[in-house]
Amino acid sequence: MPHPQPQPHPTPGADGYRVRSAPHALARVTVLAHPAQHPAPAAFRDLLARLHRLDAELALTAAPLCDDLYAARDGHPADFHRDVVLPLRRALHNGRDPRPAVLARLGDLPDRLPRLAAWLPPPPAPPPPPPPRPPPRSPRPPTATPSWPPSMPPRAPPSTPNAPRSPPSAATPPSPRPPP
Repeated sequence: MPHPQPQPHPTPGADGYRVRSAPHALARVTVLAHPAQHPAPAAFRDLLARLHRLDAELALTAAPLCDDLYAARDGHPADFHRDVVLPLRRALHNGRDPRPAVLARLGDLPDRLPRLAAWLPPPPAPPPPPPPRPPPRSPRPPTATPSWPPSMPPRAPPSTPNAPRSPPSAATPPSPRPPP
């Protein structure tokens, strides 16, 4: 039984679908309705969509801001341009936040370039104040503690190694020596 030959789509992309070529094909068919989204994946998809929008805005802002920074070269000294503006343009081009040392030396540049003021990250929030200290505690009255527990007798002072030994008492018999 001959199989029908596949026919090419008359105009790819005209039906609202993007057409991409791939070295493989994946077909998935289901007759059931797609289940409702759970809250956690829905929140993740919302955050991912927001990230995509912000990334697209950054890409659209980067080129005009780089042009503004280049055009502002005549408004500041050459060493300021080399030490501040060029690292700022590199950070902008690479999609990174500028280094804190560069941000500290901006001076009036954000006032002269409104796009730069809109692109810069907001200044860090001041740290929260430390919690209040508790009031000082009143000193405890000293308690009398014995120098050692009453159940233990005091220790004898340690003997010195060169002290003369006292002779054995007559009540203790001499220790027997083993025969040779």
